[in-house]
Amino acid sequence: MIPTLAPYFLPWLVPLVKGHYQRLQLVVHEDLTQHLVERLRNYEIDAALLALPLDGEDFEALPLFDEPFWLACPPGHSLAELETITPADLRGIPLMLLADGHCLRGQALAACGRFGDNDDVGEVIDDFRAVSLETICQLVAAGFGCTLLPALAALPPQRPEPSFVIRPLQSPNDSRRVGLVWRRGYPKAQELALLGDLIIDNPPLAQDPF
Repeated sequence: MIPTLAPYFLPWLVPLVKGHYQRLQLVVHEDLTQHLVERLRNYEIDAALLALPLDGEDFEALPLFDEPFWLACPPGHSLAELETITPADLRGIPLMLLADGHCLRGQALAACGRFGDNDDVGEVIDDFRAVSLETICQLVAAGFGCTLLPALAALPPQRPEPSFVIRPLQSPNDSRRVGLVWRRGYPKAQELALLGDLIIDNPPLAQDPF
């Protein structure tokens, strides 16, 4: 499972799975997308939960749910006064994003209308090369800048009252699609599909907490 999903999705997923498949023993590895793909190809893991689409004709992918992006900004920031955020609102606003290697970095850039770090929509703050969303959340709360968060990370159960302001993002790329991926021809594909269907039937964002 990718690290931008695991801390927020696992506390929801494990009870759901145990409630339906009590004999299933989950063994979870948290890693970047490129490493998970490599481990899939090397037959080291059975499946991966990551953001779609995934290139490669040797994989099967089952879309599970769409996770919207939210803007997180310090209290008192000019964007905190808006009800929703558009790419135009973010023009010229510096953003703190994850370090290179995290697929969420590119997804966040696309969500705010940027398709490269040299775009003129607003600089990316690289003074803090964070490798976790929780680190970035703490920096936002401390007033260092703004960021884009996937919905599950914006208000997880362990942080019911965020110390920063969150606002929904409205853009052509305002969400990421989370899916279950496995090797084409995997002999237990039917079992993985059952697991995927369980998530589809019980989406983690069915009740919007915002």
